[in-house]
Amino acid sequence: MGTPRPLAPAWAGRSRLRWAAERCRPSPSALTRIRGWRADECRRARRKDVRVLEVRAATEADLESAAECIGEAFAYGDDAQYDAIREEVLHTAHDDPFASLEDLRVGLIDGVVVSTVAVMPRPIYVDGSLLSMGGLAGVCTRASHRHHGYNTAVLRDTIHYIEGRGHDISLLYTGIHGYYERLGWRSFEHGVAHDIIVPNEVAAPPFRGSVRPMRADDDLAAVREIYDVTNRGDAGPVARNAAYWTYHSDRLASYHVAVVDGRVVAYLHDNDSKRIEEIGYLPGAEDAAGALVADVVRRAPSAVERVYLHSSEELLPGIEELGCGVEQLGCDPDGQRGPTMYCIVQPAALLDKLLPRMNERLAASPGAGWTGVVRLQSGVGNVDLRCANGSVTRVPDAGPPAITLHGTHAQTIELVFGQIDAASLVTRPDDLTEDAAAVLEALCPRLTYRYYGPDTF
Repeated sequence: MGTPRPLAPAWAGRSRLRWAAERCRPSPSALTRIRGWRADECRRARRKDVRVLEVRAATEADLESAAECIGEAFAYGDDAQYDAIREEVLHTAHDDPFASLEDLRVGLIDGVVVSTVAVMPRPIYVDGSLLSMGGLAGVCTRASHRHHGYNTAVLRDTIHYIEGRGHDISLLYTGIHGYYERLGWRSFEHGVAHDIIVPNEVAAPPFRGSVRPMRADDDLAAVREIYDVTNRGDAGPVARNAAYWTYHSDRLASYHVAVVDGRVVAYLHDNDSKRIEEIGYLPGAEDAAGALVADVVRRAPSAVERVYLHSSEELLPGIEELGCGVEQLGCDPDGQRGPTMYCIVQPAALLDKLLPRMNERLAASPGAGWTGVVRLQSGVGNVDLRCANGSVTRVPDAGPPAITLHGTHAQTIELVFGQIDAASLVTRPDDLTEDAAAVLEALCPRLTYRYYGPDTF
């Protein structure tokens, strides 16, 4: 009798995992029972977990819940920061001179605000014209309700809302560009900042007046006038009215003014002598602005080696004469984009607001005698401008254009803010005669872009 052959293992010819899976497979009758049970459980779970997101404007009753939502999202566990954010939300809702409670868009589940977008209406200057800008802030969702598309739903509601409110353009600040690009915003990589290198000794500026802290009761009217004179012809700065200055009156303690013969001719807003947030001065008072910068550098704490300067490139030669080094701040060392994004909301209405200044410039330009249609084809629609007899009008479908400009949405934003030459968008270079080039320069001049840090949201 021979030696019996060993029995083959139970998983012979199959992997252990496959064998284990087959061993655990229920019988057909058991499968039927399990599937029925699972289907019932899923139906019960869906009925239990279905939550309808209500998206609308906030009411006074929603405000505390909305403030909690925004504070939770942006305080990152810091109790003091949470309290400050919450108070700022309440202050904005009740006191911001340009905003109303309706501008706070909310998503609610069972009466609790779980997602928010705050619209911050602001009038902004573009070369003397006023545009209506709907800024976005407080874009967030409670941590417990994320990854369900709630904030996207609130943002889509917000887009319709800012269109309905007649805003021409929208602004936001973010580090997640791709998300907002899908919804229509475009990155805007303009605006220049510098670091002033603090020297051991600051040279005395050639200024015959005096520098002192601002006295709000006495100086505010003059500072407001200087702000408007400085910024009205630029692109982007907020057109601050009297109520706006009052709303931000807590900042005025950080302002200094330069005075000549009893008259305020320049002002400067700094942050603990570490950041120069803005400078304004009357025409011809560059020396006063330089004296204000010298005062900040002298007041800088001994540990401060650099003072941040926002914009004000025209003052750099005078700052260097003080013995200060100056370094321009560029993009992130890793090549990351800056936080600023814009979206043109109402292209035709926006252009209509720019037309009066276009007419003034065209009438005074060498191209005043040029006749023809300029067509702008962009990612936000086509617009035709008819030029004749030194004036320009917007005409729908004006016929074959003499000049066609073709630009992306991002390039159109740059064109509106005067950051690129219109000639760079001409589709047929042969159309760009000397007169046509003069017309484009009059319609779309190069401008200085400014948006001051204290006006961000």
